[in-house]
Amino acid sequence: MLDDQLAIDSASNVDVYAVGESITEFLPTAEVQRYDGHTWSAVSAPSPAISSLEAVVVKSSTSIWAAGFFPRQNDTDSALVMHSSGHAFSRVTPPTPGEASGLALIGGKQLWLVGATVTGTPQHAGSKTFIARRCI
Repeated sequence: MLDDQLAIDSASNVDVYAVGESITEFLPTAEVQRYDGHTWSAVSAPSPAISSLEAVVVKSSTSIWAAGFFPRQNDTDSALVMHSSGHAFSRVTPPTPGEASGLALIGGKQLWLVGATVTGTPQHAGSKTFIARRCI
């Protein structure tokens, strides 16, 4: 089960998704849970060993999006975006580097992603907001 639940969304009362992270030895690993009207169960979500999911949008039982971040080798965060057609999740190439922190479905056809990229010198001296849109 999720140690830190960071977002929840649903297509119906028997198709609810929660995303967040499980913590092992102080390191987060992205996790997705689904509620089928009776019980919660883990959903396969391929993510880096150290990662977190911070947003989820459920368009329908066959279109679920999740977003978050994972650290890259140069100690900056990279967006983690995943999609599921109702079973396991697969990773999607993010539109920009940085930490994805929010998703919204507008008009049932536009998926908006927001987050921040690290800017400035020295590293992590500041951040810049990014906003991306994808028609689905």
